[in-house]
Amino acid sequence: MEQTAFTIRMDKDVKRDMDRVCDSLGITTSAAINMFARQLIREGGMPFKPTTKVDGGDSEMMRALERARIRAIANGTADMSLDEINAEIDSYRRERAAKKEEK
Repeated sequence: MEQTAFTIRMDKDVKRDMDRVCDSLGITTSAAINMFARQLIREGGMPFKPTTKVDGGDSEMMRALERARIRAIANGTADMSLDEINAEIDSYRRERAAKKEEK
């Protein structure tokens, strides 16, 4: 099969980490990129599910969600349905509007 050169740009740290992972797998970075390309063609799209997960799920967003989950459990609201949550929000808004009208 005829081969061609392929040049890409990436963050220096990403390249270093990718090289380390490939080395630990016993393959070259070039082989890994070729594997990705072949799988992309086979799948007709990304061979994995792209996510916004950062740092193995240990991102600030994930920590904030975990804190919110803990507060919901402590407040007894963790098992509320979306309809129940929306009803509470509507109730609060009505109460707040009524207080504003009293002033």
